[in-house]
Amino acid sequence: MQAYAQAPKGINYQGVARDNEGKPIVTKNISVRISILKNAANGETEYSETHKPQTNQFGLFSLIIGQGTAGTGSFAFVSWAVGNKWLQIEIDPDGGSSFQLAGSQQLMSVPYAFYSEYSGNGANFTAGQGIAIHDGVISNTGDTDNSPTNELITEASLTADKKLRITDAGGTKEVDLNTIANTDNQSLSLTGSTLTISGGNTVDLSSALAGNAQNLSLGTSAGTNRTINITNGTSVTLDVADNDNNSTNEIQALTKTGSTITLSNGGGSVTLNDDNATNEIQALTKSGSTLTLSNGGGSVTLNDDNATNEIQTLTKVGATISLSNGGGAITLNDDNATNEIQDLTINTSTNILSLTNDATTVDLTPYKQNLTYTPGTNNLAISGGNNVTISTTLAQVLNTSPSASNIRIQNVGAPTTNTDATTKGYVDTSIATAIATNYAFRTTYSFINTGGSFTDSSIGLTEDFDDFNVVGANRFTAPSAGVYSFNVTGNSTLGGIPIRLKVTSGTITFFDIKRQQSYPLASTINYHDSIIFKLNAGDTVELVVTSTSLGERVEGFLFGHKL
Repeated sequence: MQAYAQAPKGINYQGVARDNEGKPIVTKNISVRISILKNAANGETEYSETHKPQTNQFGLFSLIIGQGTAGTGSFAFVSWAVGNKWLQIEIDPDGGSSFQLAGSQQLMSVPYAFYSEYSGNGANFTAGQGIAIHDGVISNTGDTDNSPTNELITEASLTADKKLRITDAGGTKEVDLNTIANTDNQSLSLTGSTLTISGGNTVDLSSALAGNAQNLSLGTSAGTNRTINITNGTSVTLDVADNDNNSTNEIQALTKTGSTITLSNGGGSVTLNDDNATNEIQALTKSGSTLTLSNGGGSVTLNDDNATNEIQTLTKVGATISLSNGGGAITLNDDNATNEIQDLTINTSTNILSLTNDATTVDLTPYKQNLTYTPGTNNLAISGGNNVTISTTLAQVLNTSPSASNIRIQNVGAPTTNTDATTKGYVDTSIATAIATNYAFRTTYSFINTGGSFTDSSIGLTEDFDDFNVVGANRFTAPSAGVYSFNVTGNSTLGGIPIRLKVTSGTITFFDIKRQQSYPLASTINYHDSIIFKLNAGDTVELVVTSTSLGERVEGFLFGHKL
């Protein structure tokens, strides 16, 4: 008696969901995408599926790989026996489909129980007659019974005359393919109503064509009606008579005989050249000063000294402007101010205002005024008028010139309110004092090995807050001498690679950041350490990493402040 164990169709998986700050996502429905990759952490996806588990009070969730909603491929057809397999985990904390990479790691021995289910040891296969299984190799031994129902074909060929020959232990059989209709090379013909396919069947289309092949004809007149007949169909009778001299239902023909235009079938006629201006095509002619329209259109005589129907010509003789053909004339320079072109001038030395062609002048002297300003009394006066004492405020000066004409305000002491002005020296001293006594910043960092070897390589920093702008792309620079405190937190879901603080203060010193396995997910490594340095102005502090394997990663926060 033999017993066979069947591999369960799934892999148990537990993980802890965390947010961007490494805090567990507790008691929440999340989305998880599981992917099995080929050969490497960034290899081709062979299979993927999604789950929607709920985390517990520690952020822990559980699922069975192979029993989720399939996305790519089929779990039943994962080729466990071919190449390395990597497990990639992605999470959407909001339970949607915006997945973020949470980590990937190489699968070792456990899932390969699936391979053993289909392994080549022959434990699950039984050899039939003429078949042998040995060390995973299936061989044909032959059963020598010459039965064509259970033999392997040893030869198959197609002869030049299109005959198929097949040879097995039961002998050679031959099939003439010429007797099989070639459905890919048929000809179609129609004889009468019969449709014929070459080498095939025929179809009688007489019943199908009935009523479809139609001819249309116009029947004979029946009284005042016409009948339209349809072959193999029905007929339609039109209640419209032709040539009945009824102009409302006729197709009219237009003819012209002499000066008469006629519409056929009682459409009536119109006679031209009857001297009726309402139905004539008129020709315009000019004879002397007379314009005439033909065919009773009337005439107009020009040059009759009637200004309403003349073409006028404007001429100027001396001071007289005239319109021809009785249009009248105007004489200029007649000292009449209503018809003259006048020039206005002023004599600035005598203040006399005058118009050309007008003897009357105006003396503006009584109306002329002088404006004077006395700086000593700040007084503005108009001759023959009022005067005013000007009281200038700083707001007025700045409104006129925002820079106050580049006049500096000197000797301003310490301000007492937020709106007080002060000097640049006071501001510089205050900032230097603030930097010397108080300073803080926070940055995030992230490193993923996408290929290569790294030894104490700087990790890029992204500023969260840095009020004095002394954190660069990958290092902190001390703004002044003093004692500084630095805190490093983070986690690594793959590799637990070492990170250190690199302090450059004359010499270079490295400080290892402490690491420990997380609970309850031991595959995650947590980082946490606090270090105090005494730095000089200009000293630098960097966060560096050492990594040699593809996919190793670490991310977290770097805090710092001056004590």
